[in-house]
Amino acid sequence: MKIAIVIAPTDFKDESLSKAELLLDKKGIGYEIASTSKGVCKGYHGAEVKQNVSAENFEPVDYDAIFIIDGPGIDSSRLFENRQLLDRIRYAHENKKPIVAIGNAIKVVAKANAVKDTKIANVEDEEAKRLVELYRGNITEEPVEMHNGILTVSDYSYIDKAVDLLAEALGVK
Repeated sequence: MKIAIVIAPTDFKDESLSKAELLLDKKGIGYEIASTSKGVCKGYHGAEVKQNVSAENFEPVDYDAIFIIDGPGIDSSRLFENRQLLDRIRYAHENKKPIVAIGNAIKVVAKANAVKDTKIANVEDEEAKRLVELYRGNITEEPVEMHNGILTVSDYSYIDKAVDLLAEALGVK
């Protein structure tokens, strides 16, 4: 069992990544860090994380899910416009692999054209809301939504529930 955790090369949300890693470790779910830059990625609050795999070149068939971490780097590095990454997310979704997105990372999943007719968690990011509506997703009032293989989380405080739902979708107890 292995998932790809996608982070921006700079300004990813440190606390989202560290909490996700902690909870995934507790569930025994392995992961690799994927980013669009080589080497060390720097979080918004200064955390340094070495990426294991390129977010533009990883093979979705090698992973059981994709987990996209939020933060200002989603916008500054324009992950939602990275065609290779979007293609990988779309391929994984089409092949029934769960896709997880937190906060403003939801716009990456929307731009991958993976949200049509899918319930999406309420998110504060206005651009994410606009893109979800543009790609015909349905924003709900819920902070966490798992629908059509897309698991969306409104913000960092709900990562524990998201990891529980991901583990359940992957058949992990």
